[in-house]
Amino acid sequence: MKKSINWFSLIELLVVISVIWIVIFWASKINFNPQIDKQNSLLFLNNIFTTIEKIRNDSLFGKWVWTNLSYPDKWIISLARHRNLNISYLSWTNNIPYTDFHINYLNNLASIEKLTCKTLDNSLSSTTNNIEIEITWSNLTLSWCTSPNQKILEITTKYKNFENIIKLNTVSWVIEKF
Repeated sequence: MKKSINWFSLIELLVVISVIWIVIFWASKINFNPQIDKQNSLLFLNNIFTTIEKIRNDSLFGKWVWTNLSYPDKWIISLARHRNLNISYLSWTNNIPYTDFHINYLNNLASIEKLTCKTLDNSLSSTTNNIEIEITWSNLTLSWCTSPNQKILEITTKYKNFENIIKLNTVSWVIEKF
């Protein structure tokens, strides 16, 4: 008994290969840049958020600074529009820069776009170019706001076309991302 072997014809193979090439060509035209930009904007937001949260937690839990084995009397987070974020601590009346953190600014495309001080009921708000968040074990204050009643800081970050907001409430010490 003779077995019949069915092979693909040349035309069937060419049709399958051409369909595969069309799918590959179509898939290569998909633009993933907006998704990548959104992820980079969230990465930048999270870097700033976690830095502020780390300093807040260090001050609340009384964490020592291992560079000089002292407990800081006050932590100072200095923010400026368009890229500056510096952290220092005050110990024995000496203001010492704190370099144990890193903010990734993503090739000059990311920035701190706006710093807004607000009251708890949003009745008064003001925008500033510089602000200092001063944290002690019992107090969190904002410097450079126009009114002492302004207890909420909104930090607007920007990466390309994506904006995100970090909201810091100095009364409840809550830090939120939007």
